[in-house]
Amino acid sequence: MEFLFIEPANDFSNGKLVLKAYHEDFKKRGKQLLETVASIQKQGMTAELAQNCVAFYCQYSIANQLHQQDEEMLVFPLAVQTEPELREIIKHLEVEHEEINKLWDALTEQLTEPEEVDDFETLQSLIVEFELKQREHLEREEQMLLPKITALFNESQWQALGIEMEKSRNA
Repeated sequence: MEFLFIEPANDFSNGKLVLKAYHEDFKKRGKQLLETVASIQKQGMTAELAQNCVAFYCQYSIANQLHQQDEEMLVFPLAVQTEPELREIIKHLEVEHEEINKLWDALTEQLTEPEEVDDFETLQSLIVEFELKQREHLEREEQMLLPKITALFNESQWQALGIEMEKSRNA
């Protein structure tokens, strides 16, 4: 079976819309991942559940890289340039990116080779920890940063960010 990346954003005319689309997609897929691991705990690893794990890995690996690239290369620098006092919040969010990536790295082998998983409790523990860290991080961005940059960035800046985000996907 072939797995294709599905772009969470369907409108790049505004960078804020892209960020929100990715956040919503991450939250939705996080819930699906928790449901998948709960099913694995109940019935063991089936072919369908193994496919779900691999599909999640394929989607998230690309989506996370693109989203963090959007933030760290485009949004965060513009935020600090516009309002230097945001530097501390952004440093904290970047540290969280690193923590999320470490948790993701710990999950990678199990999601890419689910038929080899024999310790479902460890898999569940890793997935729950990862999903919680990711969800809390997204909520922190939405509460601490997004309202501030929404007030700081004008419409042309949001449009320019959206264009640059789209370019990075077509490069």
